[in-house]
Amino acid sequence: SLASSTSAAAVGADVSSRPVLRGVVFDMDGTLTVPNLDFAAMYRRCGVDPQLDILAELATRPPAQAQAAYAVIEEMEQQGRDTLQLMPGAREVAVWLAAHQIPTALVTRNTRRTVDVLDRLLQTAAPTLTLDVVISRDDERYPPKPDPAALYAIAERWQTSPTNLVMVGDSPANDIGFGRAANAVTALLDTGRRYHEQQTSESHATP
Repeated sequence: SLASSTSAAAVGADVSSRPVLRGVVFDMDGTLTVPNLDFAAMYRRCGVDPQLDILAELATRPPAQAQAAYAVIEEMEQQGRDTLQLMPGAREVAVWLAAHQIPTALVTRNTRRTVDVLDRLLQTAAPTLTLDVVISRDDERYPPKPDPAALYAIAERWQTSPTNLVMVGDSPANDIGFGRAANAVTALLDTGRRYHEQQTSESHATP
């Protein structure tokens, strides 16, 4: 669960060498919220190869074609907002972090509109929790994960080192790779046991 994954990251290292926890950075889909978008259908409807980055690919398309695809994405994302739910364990983690006054951040390729729905869910679950930093795809200052620029910016804002942050996500490549690139502690949430232990051992290594 999310609660056990985050706890494991906090207690997994030897006490004498363990970084001091100064903040937790979360992914959104599959981490804080239950995945509810059919990305295969989205790529198919937009006519984009599933191996490509859909947003980067659409940026190269003729305006009319790109606009039609963006309309498909917005339609599907609105359906996702309408049915958004917290992941099992997310409420407990939110309550614990709020009680211990640990700063939290979110780095996601969702839009700010979708993040606002998450905010409302979190406020219902843990009224005292506030996402201190939110970096969504509407924020063009930072490249998408796994480029670590956003994580460095969060650490700078919190006046700490990335080594004192925990990055929690469900993707070895994007989330764990993102954390490792900045030497943050990482926690992989693999609720579906999709990843082979050998595959994640390198990505999941903590400093």
